Amino acid sequence: MYSDLREVIDAAVKGPWTVLKETVHEQNLHTLSEKNKVRSPPKISHFYCTETNYLYTAITNSAPPCSHFYLIREKSTESKSNGVEVIGVRFCCADNESSIPSTSFCMETETNFQISDLKFFSKDTITVLLLEDNLGDKNSPYLFHYSIKSLLSQLKSVKGGTDQPLGQDIPILEVCAFSEKNYCKRLEGTKALQLAVSGSRKVSCVLFSTKILVRLYEMDADEEEEEEETEHEESMKDARKDDMLSDEEVEIDKPDKV
Repeated sequence: MYSDLREVIDAAVKGPWTVLKETVHEQNLHTLSEKNKVRSPPKISHFYCTETNYLYTAITNSAPPCSHFYLIREKSTESKSNGVEVIGVRFCCADNESSIPSTSFCMETETNFQISDLKFFSKDTITVLLLEDNLGDKNSPYLFHYSIKSLLSQLKSVKGGTDQPLGQDIPILEVCAFSEKNYCKRLEGTKALQLAVSGSRKVSCVLFSTKILVRLYEMDADEEEEEEETEHEESMKDARKDDMLSDEEVEIDKPDKV
């Protein structure tokens, strides 16, 4: 009885190993680093855009915390790849980008950042968990929401299937985290360890180093600005009506917003 049922199930449902065997195939092969120099795996995140058939990959140059990451774009189809493009990105406080507006600001002292984790938020945006690259023990973490659109014109073509490491001969761009076109939030009182995001829900979640607590952040800055403008307009209208004034204040807890 069991053997008959087992045959019916096997005929109706393919096992995961069968599905992988029939669907997975190699498109490109890149050497990340030498095995004897790797302490632990680097951070990696993928995003596939169905509109353009581009596969985006973000991978750090080493295990975190690390100095930079590589953005990889691959134009692919089901059977083959049509080329791979790569650019390296390092985050800093100093304004070293000519494209950054002059109104951008930095800390009192120039600070570079180390990457603790990263995740694709959407096809245009990547969320990065940064740490201050200081010698002290009180390195504050930052939640950085960065648009990759400006990087697409800087991508360099590379050949797959070679033995040379991916980062060799790839330029590293320095990006100012504290710019008016970027969203960067300092996470006060947080020892951040890992990051998870949901672009559809427009939130980011940070796991504490204790691996017990998490903190949720709303990431839609545009809606936040619209909400603040609406609240300001409503408060101005209420200020003109004496009969609508109240001495009572109600404090509402909301998730932190970036």
